Amino acid sequence: MIHVPSDRADFDGFATFYGDEIEPYLAEKESARRKAVAQMRNIFFATAAVVAGVILFSPFKDIIVLILIAVIGGGTGYSRVTKARADIANGLLSRISEFFGFGYTGKFDRPAFIE
Repeated sequence: MIHVPSDRADFDGFATFYGDEIEPYLAEKESARRKAVAQMRNIFFATAAVVAGVILFSPFKDIIVLILIAVIGGGTGYSRVTKARADIANGLLSRISEFFGFGYTGKFDRPAFIE
């Protein structure tokens, strides 16, 4: 249970809502978040190993190739965490906006004028 730092009527019942909806959702998504962070760490270490291997054992030590390898590895690792973060954020925002009586969608339909 959390303490809501506002006495506004809009927040009545939010602490109960948090305990019933938000806290279990975050607990459920924690394993996905940890998995994404572990994948990012593994990709970063693998990228560092490849860069180190190229530096140590390759006769071609072109800095552009090393930067390209690092950027691809870093971007791939970071994309795993970003995807998990977006999934969690969309789930939270849809639940919270529903509590306050609003609609939320994390994705928009393709505009009709493009069709």
